[in-house]
Amino acid sequence: MKMKGNEMDMFEMEKPSSVFDLIDMVCEISEDYVKGMTHIPAQEAGLDRRCGYIYIDDDCIAVRWGNPNRNIRYYGGFEYVDPEFVKEMGDYVFYTADQNSDEDDPCRITRAINAWKRGPGSDYQVGSD
Repeated sequence: MKMKGNEMDMFEMEKPSSVFDLIDMVCEISEDYVKGMTHIPAQEAGLDRRCGYIYIDDDCIAVRWGNPNRNIRYYGGFEYVDPEFVKEMGDYVFYTADQNSDEDDPCRITRAINAWKRGPGSDYQVGSD
């Protein structure tokens, strides 16, 4: 895979020759994307501390597939997130913010992202409203 510049949306890659090459490419791209996200304790996004650590940016939250995903689903209430906003890629599960959610009633992911943006001193809890 060849990257052009520093932007993820500006890359060229050869067509995979097998499904195994495709899987490797998806894993590599998702890993590269997650490296650019902020890695924080879930509490900094207003989530239960038992969710562990999450990766977060302006429009999504990512966790490693497996135990971290089970923890955020159970303790963070992400089992209620519409499957349309949950994508598994490589070793990660991405929870994307609902761009169409009502400003007065944002989705769970948007609430967590907003809590993170307010900063670690915020006492806002995602599950408290």
